[in-house]
Amino acid sequence: MKYNLNENEKFGAKLTLLQDILDKKQAALVAVLNICENQEMLHLAPPSDERNNFLAETTMEKQRQLDEVATCDEVFQSVFDTISDEFEQKSGRYSEKIEILQAGINEVLQVGERIRVMEKGTHERSQMQ
Repeated sequence: MKYNLNENEKFGAKLTLLQDILDKKQAALVAVLNICENQEMLHLAPPSDERNNFLAETTMEKQRQLDEVATCDEVFQSVFDTISDEFEQKSGRYSEKIEILQAGINEVLQVGERIRVMEKGTHERSQMQ
């Protein structure tokens, strides 16, 4: 059986896809935030091979998560570009989904800002040492 979505259904499906991408990005950013917190604590520990190995491992994992964030950004932008022209016309019908999406974007921005502040502090501390 073949089912064709009408234009409004396609718009709604793309909003759902945007939310899924945003959720994936937020999960990756939370992982980065946790890694940053662990690395901050590790920088306070006395130098040792074990500490250095763990720092290297967490740095690789952090980069993997940051790559995931970058991929999410690219895919999100690509999907959004496909509906941006329709946004004004159809947004009223999907206002609840759009509000949830906007709230998710704000949450992601807050996590990103926490990471930037933490990274800046870590960088400054490492420069002092």
